[in-house]
Amino acid sequence: MLKICGMTSAKFASAAEQLGIDFLGFIFYPPSPRHLTDEKAVHIANSLSGRAKRVGVFVFSPLDEILAKAASLHLSIVQLHGDYAPAVASKLQENGLEVWKTIHSAQDLQPNYPCDGFLVDAKVQGMVGGTGLRSDWSLISKIRETGRKSILAGGISPENLAEAMQSGADILDLNSSLESPKGVKSLARLAILAEKLRSLA
Repeated sequence: MLKICGMTSAKFASAAEQLGIDFLGFIFYPPSPRHLTDEKAVHIANSLSGRAKRVGVFVFSPLDEILAKAASLHLSIVQLHGDYAPAVASKLQENGLEVWKTIHSAQDLQPNYPCDGFLVDAKVQGMVGGTGLRSDWSLISKIRETGRKSILAGGISPENLAEAMQSGADILDLNSSLESPKGVKSLARLAILAEKLRSLA
């Protein structure tokens, strides 16, 4: 299964959904070049058919803000970056949301944390994701031992998609490799991904 994170336009999001991408990521973190205002997020969400599941990406956002955005945008999944207390994740699950917790190393993997999946991403000082740098793909096997979903982000591109598939991850998450310039999703890069998917089918 595939996720594209960092939706920046309704046209790209709609094209990705039509391609058959399973998950589309909406980032709510002002320092990110992919940050969405509420108005733009609603505009993109309204352009979609609903076939792809919507993932809200949050960094230190309070619980009430996450729940409000989940309701207004019909999010299915919440992706948590940062040191969120287990109680926050539990409350999100109680409200019918699937929770993915981001990790960067084996030390971050907490088997008892109340989440549905762990997402592996690269760690760069001062950044929380979307770096384009390769993460520790070996963590996928450790996540699978917990019985949770495994989501692999960090350095995945159309060019190395076949290799990423060999990691055993349940979901592959592409972001910056589909951009030109940085922060702007490219329909040309999406077309390259589509061609790669056809060749691997």
